[in-house]
Amino acid sequence: MPEERRPSSFCPKRKRTFQSATKKHLIQKLANEVFAEKGYGETTISRIAKKANISKGNIYGYFRNKEKLLFSIPKERMEIFLYAQIESQSENEMDV
Repeated sequence: MPEERRPSSFCPKRKRTFQSATKKHLIQKLANEVFAEKGYGETTISRIAKKANISKGNIYGYFRNKEKLLFSIPKERMEIFLYAQIESQSENEMDV
């Protein structure tokens, strides 16, 4: 029976999701640095893309515009903080 061939670009959904989340986080992290250095007015998607070594289109795949990207940064940081709090609480409950 012939072996099933997958396209060379095949990537399991879980892996793509992780890669997407990682790339999105990288964009947010580097955008945060550019916003801090240049301010909102002088920051461009092109500058962020150059710093991240990706295309502008790649950034637009995650964020509709510069404003959405800017406001996603505090939201993402809050999600990380809340996740850490939940993990900490779970660990404390297991110790009791």
